[in-house]
Amino acid sequence: MKVPRKRSQLIQEKRRRTARFLFYLNAVVWLVNGAIFISKMIADSNTITAALVAFFFLINVLALVVAARIIDSQEKWVFTAALAITGANTLMLALGLPDILDVVSLAINLIIFANLIPLKSYYYKEA
Repeated sequence: MKVPRKRSQLIQEKRRRTARFLFYLNAVVWLVNGAIFISKMIADSNTITAALVAFFFLINVLALVVAARIIDSQEKWVFTAALAITGANTLMLALGLPDILDVVSLAINLIIFANLIPLKSYYYKEA
């Protein structure tokens, strides 16, 4: 009986590791996308607007990094927060004109969802 439980724990660990890596990867994609977007805005002399947009890009990147850091905590709020961050990140992709980095970020978000949703039992287990 212990073999299936051990295998289940290994699968959950692998999913958490994958989700952590993807959160970090998505943060890098958003950082690169933000740098490109802000540099275009500065080239068009939109400096104050560029500063505001840069602030929101950094908030998004920090949220992704925080989600990657807390993903191993076995608490209900971690699961909810990770899904909320991924959901908000996915919704933000619909606000602008899509480019290749937005498509990459969307694919990463979908893979994160695919790894997080099966982990509900891990986070909602009474410890």
